[in-house]
Amino acid sequence: MKKIITLFLSLLFLAISGESLLSQPQTGDFNMQYDDRGTISTISFWVPIDYDSKSTYPFLLAWHGAGDNGQNMRYIIKILLAQRVNAILACPDANNLNGKEWSYLLNLTSETYNYVRTTYNVDTTKMISMGYSWGGGIAYQLGLWNPTMFNGIIGLAPAIGKSQFDSIMWSNIMNIRMATILGDKDFNYSAVNLLMTNIQDSGAALLYLIKPGVEHVDNDYFNSQEIIDDFRQCYDYVTYQNTGVNELVFNESDLINIYPNPTFDLVNLKINTTTNNPAFIKILDLKGNVIYENTIHFSSDNSDAMVDISKYQSGVYFMEIRIGKEIFHKKIVKLD
Repeated sequence: MKKIITLFLSLLFLAISGESLLSQPQTGDFNMQYDDRGTISTISFWVPIDYDSKSTYPFLLAWHGAGDNGQNMRYIIKILLAQRVNAILACPDANNLNGKEWSYLLNLTSETYNYVRTTYNVDTTKMISMGYSWGGGIAYQLGLWNPTMFNGIIGLAPAIGKSQFDSIMWSNIMNIRMATILGDKDFNYSAVNLLMTNIQDSGAALLYLIKPGVEHVDNDYFNSQEIIDDFRQCYDYVTYQNTGVNELVFNESDLINIYPNPTFDLVNLKINTTTNNPAFIKILDLKGNVIYENTIHFSSDNSDAMVDISKYQSGVYFMEIRIGKEIFHKKIVKLD
């Protein structure tokens, strides 16, 4: 009888241990399959090996180009970005859905999104829809249709133009931050560039990186440090504002000085530089709306500029200054 009780307790322990192991979230590379009305799609995931449920993680939903697959996209984005920002990465394979009604893609998105949100501790201020080529177009459409699901959009050579932008997407254009990387030798350059220019003209938050000499498929660029730096710049751009204005990191640097601050009307901007890189200046209100935008060319002989904010209401504003690959943020107080 004692042996039976001992055996029963041993089996019970194994059962409990097995259940505990099965309940642990998967990490590293793994795949799942999703069946929607007989159409099976594979979803390729990567989760940091040292995943800790007590910490929060960014979430990247990345879509591949036409003819590629989610597994290859996982390999690429894992190296270019996910490992560098310690993000959870999901790459659905959408080839089986090409030509099908949009409900299939939306269901696949929902399945992937809900699995990650219910299984892992996601940083809800850093959930990004991203993609390359055909997948870049999908990323823009999903992000602008669902700005409550995603905080940012990143498109690498996105295959999208004005004809793919509907009224819902335009109505949400101010509700999400966007970033696009596009080569000026891309065969879609004219259409994509026109759309990106229209988005910028609307006042929406868009970081638009035009890469001289880069084609739609460009192995030299794809295997360079430059694309890694560009992806990180895009990630920083679409995520920095999402943490809320009280959590913005303001750069305390001798490179940039603004004065007087507080001010009634004019802000003097002094940049201590020995290069001729242009400075891209934006001023944002507390809601993240861009109210001022300009490009100023500084040099060792011309390091001062003046910005007139007299027409704006009194309050707190934020100045974003991008020089090369560096982005600085300064707080400005406007007085009446």
